Amino acid sequence: MVLSQAVGMVICCFVAPLTFFMFYKAYDVGDPNSEYKAPYALIYRNMAVLGVEGFSALPHHCLLLCWVFFGFAIVVNRNSRNTNDANH
Repeated sequence: MVLSQAVGMVICCFVAPLTFFMFYKAYDVGDPNSEYKAPYALIYRNMAVLGVEGFSALPHHCLLLCWVFFGFAIVVNRNSRNTNDANH
């Protein structure tokens, strides 16, 4: 099982980039007027920028809002569990 997964991984390391470059060279990938518009390319590029630059690439209060809404979700989840247990 492990051997077959390793072989598949090695094959994929060659096939995936070759397939990408085949489309990249043969077609105008990413042009809004072409057949292959790549609508998610901007989203994936911004995710890569965020991964490289870290949290400093985010807007000023973005992390604070993430933590606030995370805490709010936890509180709502606990309250809904408590009210559901009381009703049964």
